[in-house]
Amino acid sequence: MACFNGSGIRKRRHHIIKVVADILCVAVVVSGVLVIQHQIGTFQRGFFCDDESIKHPVKSDTISVPLVLAIGLTVPFVVMLGVEYVFRSGSPILIVTPKTYGLKVYWLAAAYNALAVFIFGSVVTQFLTELAKHSVGRLRPHFLTLCDPNLDELNCSKGYITEFKCRSTDDKMLKEARLSFPSGHSSFAVYCAVYLILYLEGRLACRTIVLAKPVTQLIIFALAFFTCLSRISDYKHHWSDVLAGAVLGAAVSTSMANVPLAGRYETWYNQRKSDCCANFVGTTRHMEVATAEFLWPRSVDDYCLRYTMMLLDEDAEASAAQQRKIYPVSKEECTNHVAKRLALLANCSKRNIQLGGRPCKATMDKLQKYYDWVIRKSDMNEKMKAAITATINHCSVGALVKRQRINCRNTMTG
Repeated sequence: MACFNGSGIRKRRHHIIKVVADILCVAVVVSGVLVIQHQIGTFQRGFFCDDESIKHPVKSDTISVPLVLAIGLTVPFVVMLGVEYVFRSGSPILIVTPKTYGLKVYWLAAAYNALAVFIFGSVVTQFLTELAKHSVGRLRPHFLTLCDPNLDELNCSKGYITEFKCRSTDDKMLKEARLSFPSGHSSFAVYCAVYLILYLEGRLACRTIVLAKPVTQLIIFALAFFTCLSRISDYKHHWSDVLAGAVLGAAVSTSMANVPLAGRYETWYNQRKSDCCANFVGTTRHMEVATAEFLWPRSVDDYCLRYTMMLLDEDAEASAAQQRKIYPVSKEECTNHVAKRLALLANCSKRNIQLGGRPCKATMDKLQKYYDWVIRKSDMNEKMKAAITATINHCSVGALVKRQRINCRNTMTG
């Protein structure tokens, strides 16, 4: 049976390097935001004296900056930490996606991956928003009211006015009055909302309370939508500024949402392939059972994933491991495969035959209870597909009897 003897010190060092690298990436983008805000000047846009779109009154914020930041950061943090913790034991409502590749991650590590990308995406959104604001310099709807230029001294007959002096002395407010496009509130609120909605969509499948997830997603979307609308009614932004901010936030969130899972299998394999200290020696059927016994019991506690079947060379779906495709799986095939594995385990246990994995009654009880749930409850073929995709990269073994397995990836990469 394959095993791993990686040094705990080396693994801890790897985790530390990962966290430090993530912090540095965020710090670089934050530095870019600060440079834009304090070192790069804003484009000095002029105006037309008869432009009614910038003569609106000055109003206070319905949703202030501290409030949108507090909600936008706190809610995703609480939700993602809570979801990963509650479902750490592999509850049946968990849905397995092809991109998880069955990686061994604890709930806190999984939450960190999602939150780290969320934080990085939020600062990227802010960076792009600030870059656009200072590059365009569009005047806010209340610009003329706030600036209060002496129109009598200006030659409005010239049309576009570029040289004027504001009678207001609040330099900070005057600078903000030139940063209408795009809306920062909208870009940040929509980014947070879309990221969280996509996270919940990919992480949860509520079978008991069907509407629980869509209702939660609707509430999240409504909060972001209300934030966007408030910027128009408060005369802080033009409608096009809000629309542009929303599109920007949605674009960044959709591009960031899949990052925690993309390419993780290759990275994980390259880091672990040198740690394989032994290979399974025995018949193919014994290796399949030993592998199943090795993977399935720990899948719940360590992976937070539920496996329904193994994909090996002799299965109809063998090429899925190489082609990364989801092939149709019939309920009969899954049932037969499970029955074969459990029957062999039971017979070997009855005859006191050890297969390397030391099958025991407790393990078989866990498998039996789980497979009973899978086979009896998972009626839809789509659910069967989703449930098995976590194992497509775990095992790919040859059909030769008593062949020594010389490739760690082809034995047990769990």
